[in-house]
Amino acid sequence: MGKITHVSLTTRKPPVSLGVELDGVDEEVLFEGKASEAVKLFPKNINVSSTLSLASGIDVDVKIIADSKIKNNTHEIHLKGSFGELTTITSNVSSKNNPKTSALAAYSAASLLNKLNKTIQIGS
Repeated sequence: MGKITHVSLTTRKPPVSLGVELDGVDEEVLFEGKASEAVKLFPKNINVSSTLSLASGIDVDVKIIADSKIKNNTHEIHLKGSFGELTTITSNVSSKNNPKTSALAAYSAASLLNKLNKTIQIGS
């Protein structure tokens, strides 16, 4: 129905969730490249990039920033395509047990497990 021609993702996370310390600066770009490389270098931090790549069929452009000014994991997604352009920003509360990911990721996984456990009934 339409074609996506470009996808980019800028992820900002608190330094602790990326396992880094910032020496005297508020933010630092830790990675800039394709999603296929980002998931190898940050396998516990950048599942959003692999999901976007699978959904779009494009090796997404990714930038990962450690940012001491933020508290939540933030993802800015920019799409270009035959439809025009779309930009979204999501700010997710970090998981209390694992600051590398968001609470939303855990909720999504739990929701999927609940759905897989339910019996499907067709008809009456």
